[in-house]
Amino acid sequence: MEYPYWRLISLGLLVSTLLIPAGLIRSAAANGCEDGPAASADGDSDLASPPEPERLTLQQRREMARLGAIARGDDWAEAKAAIGKLEAFGETGRRLRSQAVRQWLQRDRGIVQAGLRAVRDRSRLKAMQQQMEQHRGEAREHLQRLNRDGVDTAREYRQTLLEMNKVLAQAHTRMAPTIEAMARRVQLLDWWNEIEGTDHHLFTDESEDALWKQLEQQWQLDRDQVARIMDFNRGRRPGDENLAALWFHIACRRIEAWNETIRPLMDDEEWTNARLVNEYREALGILPYELDARLIQAARRHSREMTQLGYFSHTSPTEGLRSHADRMRKAGYPRPLSENIAYGRRGGEATFRQWFNSPGHHRNMIRENATSLGVGRWRHHWTQKMGTDRRLMTLSPEQRESIELKGEMLPPSRR
Repeated sequence: MEYPYWRLISLGLLVSTLLIPAGLIRSAAANGCEDGPAASADGDSDLASPPEPERLTLQQRREMARLGAIARGDDWAEAKAAIGKLEAFGETGRRLRSQAVRQWLQRDRGIVQAGLRAVRDRSRLKAMQQQMEQHRGEAREHLQRLNRDGVDTAREYRQTLLEMNKVLAQAHTRMAPTIEAMARRVQLLDWWNEIEGTDHHLFTDESEDALWKQLEQQWQLDRDQVARIMDFNRGRRPGDENLAALWFHIACRRIEAWNETIRPLMDDEEWTNARLVNEYREALGILPYELDARLIQAARRHSREMTQLGYFSHTSPTEGLRSHADRMRKAGYPRPLSENIAYGRRGGEATFRQWFNSPGHHRNMIRENATSLGVGRWRHHWTQKMGTDRRLMTLSPEQRESIELKGEMLPPSRR
């Protein structure tokens, strides 16, 4: 059976209701691997929906009210789509668009000013970023020649980098909303001038130029640089180090947000394992994996088969599922890379440590060319699947709808 990708979240919610805590499993350990802040809205009295024209049906009026509420909400992606759809509702839709755009522009101005007050000088931050990049480079160089004797050193690098990244992430978290607000300001101002015309006292060219000038003076960022920071660019970071650290932070948060939508398809231990892998990758300066439902299913199916047939291997006895690549393609994933398997550990964190302590598994988890991950367990068997296909989060909704998860939709293990 094949499942359109857009249905997976609702299926995941159903799956999550089936979960029970995993029991304590005592087994000998074994393992294997195979290569292959939003500010509050202004309380304008004109934000209430205006009277509806008699020519609209009740259903149309309800839809317009719904879109108006979304357009004034806190989710920019949803608001952007709703503002565009309101154009079809004539004069009343125009007024709702005007209210929403005005609210976003006023709210974002407050976000920008708060961000500029919070981070007035980037010189100390830049010094920390340079130190972080030096440690990352040393750690990645060490991992290229990792053997069992070097695992303790890798563990020390990981702990240091996680602590440094936590400090840097706090600063970038204060800066990111300002960058995002300035980036969408271009679209919002285009809408505002289209709706209200250019002859108005709000959001004048002079006031907008002053905002950009303040950003450039304090953070050395102009319009073009802000646009480059916000461009995911298929995971290719800007070469300018003034942009790269902020770009990387925002890109990681985008992947994190995508992964949260996949979380209902996983049990808590699978999620913990994937989260630890991605925290480690981010600390190393490598983009986190995007969780992919196809790889989750391929991993879980292999773990179940190893449990049911009583074997532990990357090579399946089942025709058509012999290799890790066969199993990924069978689930609908087109570009397989590698697989980790483990046996004898119940928890996601313990299994992460098990793979971390094994050089082959370790390298699989941090491959820089890999984009996608699936984690699936069945009782005391664990599997990770890694792939290199284009990230689904970068595709349009229409493109994502064309992608199908093939084969059985297997819920998480109940034991």
